[in-house]
Amino acid sequence: MCKCAVPILLVFLIFPVHWSFAKTDSRTLIYYFKNITGDEEYVDLTYKIPLAIHSSLKQMGEKSKLILVDEEGFTLYRQDRSTDLWQSSVLLKIGGKSGIDRVLFGSFFVQEGKPVLYGKMFYVRNGLILDVSKEDREIYTALKAVENIDVEQLLDKQVSKKIREYRPPFGRILESGTIQARSVISTCVGSVYPLGDWADLYPPGIISEISILHFPKMNRFPAGLGLNTNYVILRRRASSGFIDSDVKILSVGGAFHYIYRMRRIVQGVTFEVNAGLAISNLDISGESWSSVDPYIKIGVSAMAKPFNIWDMTFKMGIFSIDYKERPVDSLYTEIGILVF
Repeated sequence: MCKCAVPILLVFLIFPVHWSFAKTDSRTLIYYFKNITGDEEYVDLTYKIPLAIHSSLKQMGEKSKLILVDEEGFTLYRQDRSTDLWQSSVLLKIGGKSGIDRVLFGSFFVQEGKPVLYGKMFYVRNGLILDVSKEDREIYTALKAVENIDVEQLLDKQVSKKIREYRPPFGRILESGTIQARSVISTCVGSVYPLGDWADLYPPGIISEISILHFPKMNRFPAGLGLNTNYVILRRRASSGFIDSDVKILSVGGAFHYIYRMRRIVQGVTFEVNAGLAISNLDISGESWSSVDPYIKIGVSAMAKPFNIWDMTFKMGIFSIDYKERPVDSLYTEIGILVF
């Protein structure tokens, strides 16, 4: 009697659990994968990996209702910065509030340019967390498919149309709970190309620049105010009827910069306007004339970090000084270093 009762009891205990795991109409949340590389360069894979998994499952015709990464966890995170977005209590709150049956989550690191995934499944009703194995055929296959995608492709290309809709990037969502202020010093050097009548008088010259900027809400509205200074040298040597002549210009003014941030080789594009006063000194054959005039400098620059060494900027634009009756208009190109 007892020998028969044990198997029957096991059937009744195990079958409901198995049934809840195997439901084809269950609602599955594909949640964030935790970055355990120790490198912030890969932080956006935290949500790019779930998007790629979602795309792979859709291609395989997964029957369960798939729901992409839920931001509910960030509400808890903003309330308490010590919250672990991957702990079972957080997953339970998300699943219970959204009517989720199971949550696919996990962690990843990068090896030989490709992600290595540790997938886990959290079953909301039972509170169980199980490793994704070969027995979870569709999920396991999708994880392996994503592991075959290069990290650069995951970061730069749209694996799923949902990538367009899911903004801002993960790193900025983590930052969004607090206001982040940031100060930047930019030092640049380059060439200046006179326009109009000045182009007939002087060949291209040298320009150097120092800007000090403060961004009070960098992570919310990346606009900064600060101080801009420029030093310009135009020089002409005697030839073809011309005599020696030098023009030296020192300008000091206010600066307004707005950064459009990107997640590629070019990390951001900056639109800048600088305006103030310029002290010009014209020297012709030993005689000098000085003048103080308003100036404006408008440009666009690209920020990049080649070789992961320096933050660099590449600028171009127009520099105009309202010099007496003949304004000095010129184009400029610069290269410089940013110090945050």
